[in-house]
Amino acid sequence: DIQGRVVKELPFDKMNPFSEGRAAVRNDGKWGFIETSGNLVIHAKYQMTGAFRGGPAAVLLNGKYGLIDKQGVMIAPHIFDMIGGNTVDQGWHEGLTHVVINGK
Repeated sequence: DIQGRVVKELPFDKMNPFSEGRAAVRNDGKWGFIETSGNLVIHAKYQMTGAFRGGPAAVLLNGKYGLIDKQGVMIAPHIFDMIGGNTVDQGWHEGLTHVVINGK
C-alpha cells in the first residue's frame, strides 16, 4: 500500500509493472499474467512475455513468438521470429506492428 506495507503476498519469482490491467509474472522460470487483484489469469507457461500496450501481448513459446489477448486466447500462432522490433514490447500503432518470419 501507500505506506509500504505488504497487502498480499504473491508466490512469484518476478513481476513486471501493470499495463492495461495485467502484469507479467514469472514462476519457476515461466511467465504468465495476473490481474490487479493478484489472481493468475493467464497460466505461467511462456519463456518470455511482452506487455499489453494498445493491443495483444507477444509471448515466446518453444523459441517462437505468438500473440495472446488479455484472457490468454491465442490471436496469432507461435510462428514469428520477432514481433515489433528487437524486443517483445511490440509497439502497436493503429492496430499494426512489425513481425519477422523466417528472417523476413
